[in-house]
Amino acid sequence: LKYGQHQGSNTRAPDDEAGGGYLKFYFESGISEFGFTFIDLEESAKDTIITFRDSNTGMSASVGFDEFVSGGLFDQTGVGAGQVVWGNNHANKINPISVADLNNVLGKNFTTFDQVKFRLKGSGGISNMYYNTGTPVPEASTLLGGAGVLLIIGFHFWRRRKAALQSQ
Repeated sequence: LKYGQHQGSNTRAPDDEAGGGYLKFYFESGISEFGFTFIDLEESAKDTIITFRDSNTGMSASVGFDEFVSGGLFDQTGVGAGQVVWGNNHANKINPISVADLNNVLGKNFTTFDQVKFRLKGSGGISNMYYNTGTPVPEASTLLGGAGVLLIIGFHFWRRRKAALQSQ
């Protein structure tokens, strides 16, 4: 009986104890953030690595999965993901990691990245990938502030025009 083969069958079962490998995602244009859910990490979180790369500049940044736990560089507690616990039969949602996060936490100077690579020492799965290809949307307060400035400028020119018409 070969490993992963059902007894009395030629059908092979999925090998959940594989020796690892790489999962690499290429994006046609740069993205500004990337999040995912990782399922069933078989090996050490320290040995499982995600690398972000900008192929235009050659810049890259790697983060071990151990940096997503409480106290790590990309601590996921308190930001909606819950407590990250790596290991067999666990699933962990990792909130989007942004260009700003990479720059602030790792001292990089990314504007975007267009490749994401997972290096796995054992088996595991990725689900619920999230990425943002657009420019980040400004917060509502920024938009309201800009609209307020435009209203003030418009009011100023309206008053000047009104005063000029009355003086004629």
